[in-house]
Amino acid sequence: MLNIAGKDKAEVFRRLYNAARTKQTKLQKNEKGEKIPVPKELTYKEAVALLNRQKDSKGNLPPIISRLGDRELHIDLRGEELDETQYDNKNGWETAEKALQGL
Repeated sequence: MLNIAGKDKAEVFRRLYNAARTKQTKLQKNEKGEKIPVPKELTYKEAVALLNRQKDSKGNLPPIISRLGDRELHIDLRGEELDETQYDNKNGWETAEKALQGL
């Protein structure tokens, strides 16, 4: 469990989203003409907007944000602790902890 008490939930969400593995990516060509994946990074402003769209009519976040776009998150931002188990299962060992370092 990671302590997220007092942390900006939009910033937590942004960092976890950006650290998550992508399932499908936009393709871009490098200087050799080879296609390379380029995942989109989420800005803080976009994170706030996405979280607001996830809220119900009372302003509460859903119990679990499972997937958003091409990223599998499996996170619950409602409490003061984040159980990173499912997130890390999908995105790599200790990915959540590394993403939130320095926050």
